[in-house]
Amino acid sequence: MHTNILPSRANIRSGRYFCLFLLIIIFFVTTFPVSQPVYSTEISLPIGTATSSYLIAFTSRRDGNDEIYTMQSNGSIVGRLTDHPGIDSSPNWSPDGKKIVFASNRHNLASSFTDIYVMNADGTNIQRLTFMGGSDPAWSPDGQYIAFYSYGRGLYIMQADGSEARQLVPFVGSNPSWSPDGKSIVFEQPVGGVDPVWQVAVVNVDSLKVTNLHTGERQPKPIWSPTGETIAFVDFTGVGNRIFLMNADGSNVRVLPGQEVFRDSPNDPSWSTDSIRLTLEIDSSIYVINTDDSGFTFLSEGKEPAWQTPPILKSWTLMFYFGGDNGLSQSYDPIFNFLELAANNPYVNIIVLWDKIGSGNSAYFKVKYDSDIRKIATYTSGIDMFPIGVNNEVNTGDGSVLSDYVVWARTKYPAQHYSLILSDHGSGLRGTMFDETNSNDYITLPELKFALKAATENYSNIIDVLYLDSCLMGMIEVVYQVRSSTDFFIASQNLQFAFPAPYYYYVNRITNSTTPSQLASIFVTSYDEICRENQYACTMSAGEMSRLDSLVSATNNLALLLDSQMTTAASKIGVIREQVQRFEMNGGGVIDASDDYIDLSDFARLVEVNFSNDDEIRLAAQSVISAVREYTSPVFNERHRTGNVAGKLWKLDNSYGVSIFFPSTASSFYNDANYDFATGANWRRQARESLNLEQATIAWGPMLVNYFQTSQPNGSDDPEPPSLIPRLLQQKNLVFLPLLHR
Repeated sequence: MHTNILPSRANIRSGRYFCLFLLIIIFFVTTFPVSQPVYSTEISLPIGTATSSYLIAFTSRRDGNDEIYTMQSNGSIVGRLTDHPGIDSSPNWSPDGKKIVFASNRHNLASSFTDIYVMNADGTNIQRLTFMGGSDPAWSPDGQYIAFYSYGRGLYIMQADGSEARQLVPFVGSNPSWSPDGKSIVFEQPVGGVDPVWQVAVVNVDSLKVTNLHTGERQPKPIWSPTGETIAFVDFTGVGNRIFLMNADGSNVRVLPGQEVFRDSPNDPSWSTDSIRLTLEIDSSIYVINTDDSGFTFLSEGKEPAWQTPPILKSWTLMFYFGGDNGLSQSYDPIFNFLELAANNPYVNIIVLWDKIGSGNSAYFKVKYDSDIRKIATYTSGIDMFPIGVNNEVNTGDGSVLSDYVVWARTKYPAQHYSLILSDHGSGLRGTMFDETNSNDYITLPELKFALKAATENYSNIIDVLYLDSCLMGMIEVVYQVRSSTDFFIASQNLQFAFPAPYYYYVNRITNSTTPSQLASIFVTSYDEICRENQYACTMSAGEMSRLDSLVSATNNLALLLDSQMTTAASKIGVIREQVQRFEMNGGGVIDASDDYIDLSDFARLVEVNFSNDDEIRLAAQSVISAVREYTSPVFNERHRTGNVAGKLWKLDNSYGVSIFFPSTASSFYNDANYDFATGANWRRQARESLNLEQATIAWGPMLVNYFQTSQPNGSDDPEPPSLIPRLLQQKNLVFLPLLHR
């Protein structure tokens, strides 16, 4: 943890040296134009998963009355979970396979009416969830909700802890089953009087629109397949009840093959997790039948079989680290709202560490879907909100808080891929994640390196995509510091805006097949699109770590050549520094020669022009330009644009994705104690002492030393990294109405 007090000129609490994060004032309209994406229904199991290794829960009277049991999927190793004089029935697994929800009358043995209960998968810790009557419970794919039928009232869903029950369909709605994307529920409803016909219907959880898929003669007990493509149900044929299959839209109704041998009518269909087998009940016995007509097998005495859900890995877990314990605190409310709006993407876990201004408000969140972008949804401690720290307060400027969060999120919400998004003030070489409540502490670049090393288990389990969602972090010094902890690095060279809409896109555009390189592109293009819609000056780029060494090598070679000719080259280098593309980093509100962060590729371009008669230097400069282009490959669509900020024109036409430090005076803080990239920067070195590859692995820092000792032999020295810049620019009266469907 960095506990040194910042220089007196950097009074962070008063706002004099904040990173320029422009909070957009958002005017929301009552009807927000949102068109939700249609997601495919493919699922991914952990490598090596065998569905035969998972359990089947079922109801049996083998010990005298209805109790809940489990067995292996081959019918072996039967275990009893409940033991009560009441009726325990209708088991259904939680998505993580750790809990079972069921119906029971144990609260009133004199009544046949049940309520909904939940227990651990081993039968312990039984808790009652409903007090209104309930049967046929079904857990949602994301584990957030439980659907159930309440006698005479209709189809309901509630939070997994039993709170916030709301009606979806009045009066009817028994035997509900969720679609894999969690957007719809298939259920059964009788139509008619004493001898009704039965409908298989689907209700949209958000719009409550009900669509009839099939009308038949028997109670259908429909169930959605894990792929989402097929619904199984019961209906009558000329020889009795049979299991039928149909497409999810109600088309292509057909009889499940292989049932000709059954004398009695099958009931209670339940899909295996691979969607190629069904368990069913025939005359109080449970069978498993293959959907390809390749046979069936007796498993056990019992009824109401339900397959345990394997831990299906989502495509991505996005880990947002909101260091909002400072002047940015209010900007995270709309950002969090936009994350909630995108949280119905079935392929993404959205996890947030959120620390607000003041004390006692630090927590982890598992973001849940909510379409109201004007307020934060309600979260329940221990379920989707987890308070952290002593008295619910942590120091987000402490690297160990960051590493602990990453380890927790990856352990609790495993996925195929992971991205870490660090969102707060930033200032490039100074660091990021400033925490006012904790003595203005912040994470320095050395701290960031070691925090990520701990989070990735000594780099053995690196993060797929690292996004430093803070100002001025798109520097070669920054990416080189974290090079071993990620495959892809995203950051802005310039100051960064606090738009909420890109966060919706970050999640919304992820599919089940999104690769790390594609997510890197999503981050870059989504941010750039909102900048362009609002005509703001901005930069954003992504880099691939496998190409970083080539960029460092090219930069090193150019620096060595310039250093070797410093006596004659210093004047030309000074001219180049005056002309090169720079980025606003000192709080002046304009881009000028006082800004010390420059574009590396543009620097090389100007070197090529000014040293056109020196083939070796010219070719070395061309190599840097090529290396930057390769590092920010066209796949990632490096973006930059010139525009107005608070009435001032910021020209960013010569930004190419990677910035580097080139100060106006000697800067002794730029050394290998603070930055890996500054290795060899000995500010006590004798002037004009040239370098070679044996003397310096990375020559940029030593080249800077030589330049200032040559051009400013008695010049001043800056011993402190750049401070946070004043938050001078505030956009006012801006109406921001993003078009979320393109």
